[in-house]
Amino acid sequence: MTDDEMDAILKDWGAQLRAVPISGPDQRLVEAVTGRGRSRWRAVGATVAVAALVAAVAAVAIAVPILRAGRNGADNPPATGGAPHTATPSTSRIVTFGNLSLDVPKAWKLNDQKCGQPLSNTVLIPASGAPACGIPTRPVTALWLYRDDLLPPSLLAKPDTGLPANVLSDMAAPERPLSSATTVGQVAGIPAKITSGAPTDALHRTLYVLPSIHVAVLISSPDASLIGSLIASARLVDQDQNGCVATLSDPSAVVGGKSPARGGADQQLVPGAPESAVACRYLKGTLAQSASVSAESLTTLIAAMNDAPSGLSVHRPPDGSDCRVAEETVTVQLEYASGPPLSVRVHLNGCGGVYGASNGTLTRQLAEPMVTLLHRTVGFYDVGSAAIAQQSR
Repeated sequence: MTDDEMDAILKDWGAQLRAVPISGPDQRLVEAVTGRGRSRWRAVGATVAVAALVAAVAAVAIAVPILRAGRNGADNPPATGGAPHTATPSTSRIVTFGNLSLDVPKAWKLNDQKCGQPLSNTVLIPASGAPACGIPTRPVTALWLYRDDLLPPSLLAKPDTGLPANVLSDMAAPERPLSSATTVGQVAGIPAKITSGAPTDALHRTLYVLPSIHVAVLISSPDASLIGSLIASARLVDQDQNGCVATLSDPSAVVGGKSPARGGADQQLVPGAPESAVACRYLKGTLAQSASVSAESLTTLIAAMNDAPSGLSVHRPPDGSDCRVAEETVTVQLEYASGPPLSVRVHLNGCGGVYGASNGTLTRQLAEPMVTLLHRTVGFYDVGSAAIAQQSR
């Protein structure tokens, strides 16, 4: 590149910098950039201009996810307080379960486990039974998130814990029960029952149960101080980073027959061509996971929903059966280029009753393609899955 060509580029950058109506580099530097025969200032000017452009791009990249509006609808009303927390370090991500959000290292995976035992530093959201296969315990840090009434009984072997007795027996959890008595403290400013276990296999373990929001957090780590720093990041929220409300009222309800939320909703479960969607997964009405649906997956999911048979599915478990299935519901919040959003609720699992999908007007039975796609988006044990509700900067 010739000196004249370089001068032309630098003059153009200088003009752009002077036109920006915000505080910028010293104007003397900008003027020096546009002069001829000043190679020393050319280098300085180029550096300033590049830095300004990089800063602008970075500001946009940060602002977009932070300022992204939540998806609001009949199943997802605006939060009334406790907005999602966003001021996390660049090395952290946010994990939300129900009304509780915590910061964890960004490198952690979701549900990286085998037979209920963590394989690496991970966040575990148990949803179904995991067979015990006796694999060795690894010296890694794991954070389990449960509803307080779905805690595994393997944690409750001691009668002095004072924890709920109505638990599922097949939920994945560390093999050894906690051994110390339960104390009462606070997590995120609300009462918590805290039970610590004596170190086993070089792991410290502490269980925090927050009855008022039906959330339990179990943390195991070779580093006791890390347990304290993880729980210290806890805070209360009304919705997560994807705009999903923390709790879902009447999660087993699948109702149709209402006035259409938007045009075509009385003809198809998902009418038109929504531009984006977020899936929110609930266990007994408590938010467990959420994820943005990719454009490719959204097209396939819409087709599967619209192709499902009309009506609803009914399941009646045998009399006297011991139901060990958590009530599971997914809401899909759909945004369009214009007009109102649409919310589709899918009741997937539970201990008998009515199941299926509804947009408030139409109802559809559960069909395997729809269920499979929803579980791929916000389901069960997906190692490293984007289903972890996260926002980092």
